[in-house]
Amino acid sequence: MVKLDATALRYMSREEMRTLVAVEMGMKNHDLVPRPIVASVAGLRGGNAIVNRALTAVHKNKLLWHSSEPYDGYRLTYMGYDYLALNSLIHRGVVDAMGSKMGVGKESDIYRVLGHFSEDSELTGEEGEENQKETKPAVEEQVELVLKLHRLGRVSFRAVKDKRDYLKSRKHASWLYLSRLAAIKEFAFMKVLYQHGFPVPRPVSQNRHTVLMSLVKGTLLANIREVEEPGRLYDMIMGLIVRLAEHGLIHCDCNEFNLLVDENYRITLIDFPQMVSTSHPNAKAYFERDVECVRLFFERKLNYESERVPQWEHDVNRAANLDVEVEASGFTRKDQRTFEELYEQQKLEHGEEEEGEEEEEEEEEEEEEAEEKEKEKEEDGEVQQRQKQEQKQAQEHEQQKQAQEQPHTAKAPETEPAMDAAEACNAAEDEGDDAVSRVNKRALSKQTHKKVHANNSQALKRNLQKKGKTKKSAQSGGGLF
Repeated sequence: MVKLDATALRYMSREEMRTLVAVEMGMKNHDLVPRPIVASVAGLRGGNAIVNRALTAVHKNKLLWHSSEPYDGYRLTYMGYDYLALNSLIHRGVVDAMGSKMGVGKESDIYRVLGHFSEDSELTGEEGEENQKETKPAVEEQVELVLKLHRLGRVSFRAVKDKRDYLKSRKHASWLYLSRLAAIKEFAFMKVLYQHGFPVPRPVSQNRHTVLMSLVKGTLLANIREVEEPGRLYDMIMGLIVRLAEHGLIHCDCNEFNLLVDENYRITLIDFPQMVSTSHPNAKAYFERDVECVRLFFERKLNYESERVPQWEHDVNRAANLDVEVEASGFTRKDQRTFEELYEQQKLEHGEEEEGEEEEEEEEEEEEEAEEKEKEKEEDGEVQQRQKQEQKQAQEHEQQKQAQEQPHTAKAPETEPAMDAAEACNAAEDEGDDAVSRVNKRALSKQTHKKVHANNSQALKRNLQKKGKTKKSAQSGGGLF
């Protein structure tokens, strides 16, 4: 998937843009453009040093793909091709600013842009590329437009070379070149149909693989679930298919995804690269397929069935030759064999390089995913570390709380295994009872000692008193005798 980021376009130097153009011109004859050829075609002052610096800058912005096998060279990416096309449209004065992406298809990307209409139809295609650089738009009012970028060569759409007559007699082509041919062909169809009054967007300009057109207000038919007048809408779409065939063209992809409907039941047809002439060998089958797609949609999604089904033999009467004007060629069996051989040859020649480019993009995506995973792991590690710290703090708080509630609890020796909570509580209670009994015994022994000491003191006093009386009596008796 190509992600267009036009931010770097405003900062690109003249040397970098000329380097991209040199690689584009070198790709006409080279799958990988060598560095000396880039320097020679670019013709920058300063020599190889300026070219090397420019190549490094554009490669860093993913505008070029670099490979060293089978030789050292460069190739434009879709992003680089986008930048070249946008730069040309900006110099024409039809595009001023890029907007958001509107949609993604199997072979194109759709963006909103701000720009101007160009009244001079001769300067809107690629025929007057040299005269478009200083061209100013005739309408100065800035309007919202639609920019379509063709992306042929996606993995889901690699068989396009077998199904579309873009290559004509060329034997070698890249997906960028095929996308450019698709844009040229679509712009030619849109221009002719718009000039003949068909309900299509107004073509504004085309460059390389891009088509600039007016913004059409409406809703995709595929997103509509209820219609007040389904019969009226059904007849309008079937009438458009028949009218195209009468003018020598078949859409080949007329379904609910390529039809826009507004509030007033005005329909707009979009997407034209696959259109073919009514002289195509399978023109009848393509016509009937378009009719059947519309009929089945109305029957399944809008619950509307009609007996009016256009028939190729009865309803199509040739009235004009728009297919000649837009060069919508009809396939022959010889053309089919030629294009099948070309497709197989293209797969052999470019399969490995395309796979290498896809592998490089996949590696870049894997690196980005790995970086995101590493960041997620770091964040998870920090979260786990915080959780462990919180758990540790909670355990310490719980231990302190238990120690405050049981201050006399003896600390178990380190060598003994830790006891469970119940045993610890029982042991603490037993130790507490023992401590109380010891305190009581000490108190009793002190009381007994005091009593014994008091008794001894009283006995001593009595003995002293007796001795005093005996001494007095002895003295008094001796005086008489």
